[in-house]
Amino acid sequence: PLGDDITSDPIFCDNLKKKSNTNLAFGSPTPVTMYPPTEAGFHDVSGNVWVWTEDHFNGLPGFDTTYLYDDFSSPCFDGRHTTILGGSWISTGDEASRFARFSFRRHFFQHLGFRLARTCNLGKTPVKELNIETLVPDNPITVPKESVQLISVPSANTQMYYETDVAVQDQLELEYGDLSKTGYCSQLFGVCKQAIEKEQLTGSTGLVLGSGTGLTSFMLTQLLCKVFGIDYSGRFIETAQQLKSSGHQGSEIKIPDYLDRDRVVFKQLTWIPNEVGHHSFILLDFLDRTFNPSELINHPLNSLINQ
Repeated sequence: PLGDDITSDPIFCDNLKKKSNTNLAFGSPTPVTMYPPTEAGFHDVSGNVWVWTEDHFNGLPGFDTTYLYDDFSSPCFDGRHTTILGGSWISTGDEASRFARFSFRRHFFQHLGFRLARTCNLGKTPVKELNIETLVPDNPITVPKESVQLISVPSANTQMYYETDVAVQDQLELEYGDLSKTGYCSQLFGVCKQAIEKEQLTGSTGLVLGSGTGLTSFMLTQLLCKVFGIDYSGRFIETAQQLKSSGHQGSEIKIPDYLDRDRVVFKQLTWIPNEVGHHSFILLDFLDRTFNPSELINHPLNSLINQ
């Protein structure tokens, strides 16, 4: 039966293996007419192969993340992934649910197929596309545009907003706009210096989570032998790497000569993998830019400064 309650989900049907090709029943797709049709006469509405939609993958209204898995789906809210529905022959558990939504970029064809459909009215089909300033989607609308109504929506991943020209300029101004003792990075370095000297960590390695465009990481080379700067913003990391290479950006931004840029490594990461290694000093400097501050605060890090 159709409906919005849980009993309408195929995964709760009796004799599921006799009704749809899911849960590795055969280990491959099956002919379209192998399973019985629905009461409306449609075959393989659930299972067999995933179905592409034109909609860009995005969070539903009220979307939020969990600190247990902060970046499961949100990195795909980028205008480059489209929604897939319906499950496939390899789908198990909730992946075979009629309520399941997943995504891939359109060059990924594994377990995917298509269905022939015909519009029942003369109206245009609504298609949602993300309006992300810096990303050019590599999955353009594939059906005739005159037959669809394009609906431009913002990404539910607010971290995407830090990939814009405005965000980069704002971050550069925050870090390099005031290099005096009252500037943001100078004050932050002062707090770090006190902690490093108190714990006798001078000469050890450090990790900066939320390294931005890099100034604090550069400044920490005065106290640490190696500094690893990590940020989820590709534009911030790209700018930091350019500053590391040249030492300046135009005539307005210049890294002081007494800072050893060669002892800093910048990486773009959306999570904290084991590969970052162990560090005696860890600075967390971007709680205001994270989905779940508690996920980072509760992360098993060695030493943490909250700023």
